[in-house]
Amino acid sequence: SIAPEENEAVIDTVLFNREDVRVEPLSLSIGVPGLTSYGDIDFYSKDLRNCRRIYPFHKEDTEGFFLCKLRKSK
Repeated sequence: SIAPEENEAVIDTVLFNREDVRVEPLSLSIGVPGLTSYGDIDFYSKDLRNCRRIYPFHKEDTEGFFLCKLRKSK
């Protein structure tokens, strides 16, 4: 899904509730950074821009994807 409610909003909730988790940057040339706001909602973490949104056919000639790499500190 590329719905912000199913992607950035979920990751944002994790980051809000877990101080031991962070978003790792992704080194991809495809897609765009994750959203830090959606409509009238400003997400808690600006680190969401380290996620990647890959939009469907009209942009990248593929299905839509959301990628996020989380790292839990020890």
